[in-house]
Formats: sequence, C-alpha cells, structure tokens
Amino acid sequence: MTSPYDWFADWVEDHVMVTLTATRGPDAARLLAEFGRYGFDQGERTLDATYALYEPTVRIGSAGAWVYAVEPSTVHGGDPAFSQRLTADGGDALAFCLTATIRALHHCRDGEYVFGVDIDLPHVRWGRDEHAYDQQMADAGLLTRDGPRPVAAAAGFVDRVFGFPVSRGMLEARLPCATVRPIGG
Repeated sequence: MTSPYDWFADWVEDHVMVTLTATRGPDAARLLAEFGRYGFDQGERTLDATYALYEPTVRIGSAGAWVYAVEPSTVHGGDPAFSQRLTADGGDALAFCLTATIRALHHCRDGEYVFGVDIDLPHVRWGRDEHAYDQQMADAGLLTRDGPRPVAAAAGFVDRVFGFPVSRGMLEARLPCATVRPIGG
C-alpha cells in the first residue's frame, strides 16, 4: 500500500536522525525558549548547512497554525517532558523522534502527556490515554503490516488527526537557526 508520505519514510532512511517537534498554541519565541535560546545566533540555514556547523542546532519555521522545530543532531523535542513544559500554558505539541534506534511519536496537550507510540512497534505505547487514537491509527494503516511503511503511516496519521502535514520543505528549507546545548550538556 502506498502513501503520500512514502517520501518521508525514504527521507528518514537517508538521514541519521531528526527530531521534528510541532506546536499549536505556543509561538516560535516560546518554542525557541524551551530549547534554552532567545535568539537565532546562526542566521538562516538549510538542513545541509547546519551539518557544516559541527554543533547541535535547531531550526524553527511555521506552517499554518503550527510552529515547528527541526533538530538534525539532538532529541530535545523527542522527550515528552519537553512538550509537557512547552504546552503547560495551553496548546498541543507533537514530536517525531527518529534515530537509528528510536522511532517514536509523542503528543502532549495542555501540559499533559496524552499519547506516545513506537512507530515500528505500534502496540508499544505510553501516556495518559495510550489508546486515544486506536481507530485513527488503524485508518492511517499504522496498525497493520499490509499498510504503508510505518514512518509514512505515522505522518499520514498526524496529518489526518492533527492537520499537520509534514513536508520536505519543513525539513530542508532555509529557516532561522540557533545552536542548542548537547544532550546531557
């Protein structure tokens, strides 16, 4: 079964890691502040240009009602506690944490960790209401081996349920960029 997000599954396979965090409610300044930054010290950079910096970065953009962050070498946004803090004053946050060993999707709302799923093993879930989206996950093909590839199905699920369509431009385009602390730093 094909998906309009097959390109995303291919893209993830071609990249060592990426964390994509999206928020509806908190603005770009609030999202950047959660990374411990209050300004963009690296100007605007494409994804490829961030690799040349040899230091952890985050790039921030917007799409419709959503503000999003792309981390090419850290997983700050992939920590549910990050999204809980980010949405503590209201709003939604979604995070794709995609590394060589982790492929997870998290959803927080109003400071609560609602739902998390291991994209490759979707029966493995976390959060306050880990079965909140069972039907929507099934509809997106995430719960069957006959459906789209897991990352493509997860992106389709996020688009259908939350109205956040992942695009190549989000991941690669020139966006405001800031250095961030390394994990554990």
